[in-house]
Amino acid sequence: MAFTTLPAQVREDCSKRARKGVRHAGNIPGNLHGTEGARALALEGKPWTMFLRTDQTGHLIELDLGSAEKELATIREIQREPLFGGILHIDLLHIARGQTTTFELAVHTVGKPKGVEDGGVLTLHMPHVKIRCTPDSLPNDLPINVRAVILGGKLHASDLELPPGVELETPGEALVVSVDAIRVKADVVEAAAEAEVVAELAAPAAVAGKAPAGKGAPAAAPAAGGKAAAAAPAAKPGGKK
Repeated sequence: MAFTTLPAQVREDCSKRARKGVRHAGNIPGNLHGTEGARALALEGKPWTMFLRTDQTGHLIELDLGSAEKELATIREIQREPLFGGILHIDLLHIARGQTTTFELAVHTVGKPKGVEDGGVLTLHMPHVKIRCTPDSLPNDLPINVRAVILGGKLHASDLELPPGVELETPGEALVVSVDAIRVKADVVEAAAEAEVVAELAAPAAVAGKAPAGKGAPAAAPAAGGKAAAAAPAAKPGGKK
């Protein structure tokens, strides 16, 4: 792996006020952790921000501290603003040259799976895996060839092709990629079937709520002149004079 050289300065003042001063100057406060404790650093803002715009998991950094020999480190943790995502602080882990260390590297798929050509979809379940090696043996990433994966097929961590001097620390049975059938049509059919069942259950309830003919309905008004209305008494003939 080619190391990326980034500038940094050792800070003697580790107070909160000093960290604010580092940020005010456009730089990033950080710590370099090692076997002899931690050293406070001021990381030059522009090159570090550009470097961190991409996934740098497991990437080795050469810290240019102004000394004759540059020190190797890897990023352990990045603290960011919760609202805008700006970098607040970076914790670095010192890496000794020639020492076997655990790294976390990105998995890179190579090729188009046969199962995808047959209508499936490729899923990357584990974008990063852990390996052990020396800094000089550390690869940039870990490619995994997926061209032969059929529909329903899977590849595990043990299927990764590791370069010489690199050992896998992630369990070999860990699932890395799979090619699965698309379930969109099945989901649509299932949703339609559920809607049909709901409609069938709702229909009897609607019928039950309707009053049967002749019951519960108000009685029809009698026809004009019908028997229900009392006839007006006939006018009596004129009385005798």
